[in-house]
Amino acid sequence: MADLFISYSTKDAAVANRLTAFLDGKGITYWRDTRNLEFGSPDWLKAIEEAIKEVRAFVILLSPISVESPWVTIELGYAMGFRRNNDPDFPIFALVIKVTEKLLPPVLVRPQILVHKDEDVDFMMCWTTLYDQLIKAGIGAQIAERSTKFLKALNERERIRIRANGVVSRNTLNKMGSSSDELAEIQRFLSQAKCIHVDEKDKSWTFTQDGENYFKQHAI
Repeated sequence: MADLFISYSTKDAAVANRLTAFLDGKGITYWRDTRNLEFGSPDWLKAIEEAIKEVRAFVILLSPISVESPWVTIELGYAMGFRRNNDPDFPIFALVIKVTEKLLPPVLVRPQILVHKDEDVDFMMCWTTLYDQLIKAGIGAQIAERSTKFLKALNERERIRIRANGVVSRNTLNKMGSSSDELAEIQRFLSQAKCIHVDEKDKSWTFTQDGENYFKQHAI
């Protein structure tokens, strides 16, 4: 099962390519027509419906082109209709890649709308905001798995008893052999999962009660 379904106009494929490259780097899985839909398939509409049934969230790229696309409209309608009716908490994220307020379908809720800023030529601010929202929604199994492995290694290698309100120094974290990017990603995941509090001065981690529950759940 993929994490996301990505809905977009083929004329916005260049932007969709940037998004999927970003998601690949973050370990977020996705369903996309060019990747998952067999060309010429007679059951393409059914395949799309089945994919939307199975994913954990729906992402739509909104532009003056995509809002006029009947296929994007069908995909959004299915996500809003079938998925929302059967799962009211099903996340739908609208990424406005060419800013026009008139583009925003009235059925979408404001907190779900991420607007791309014109000065952000690489779309990175928008993609990063989406990633943060996905992590908050518990989406991103690979980063969760990497975080759990990191905590287990931390406990075994440094002989630290992980407990509520236990503190691990930045120096200890740096000894674990993870790259700075990997460590930052794990820290962001655990922080947003409310497992740790990060001291902005010395970058140490303080484990929380939620963190202890997470450790017990994963037998760390």
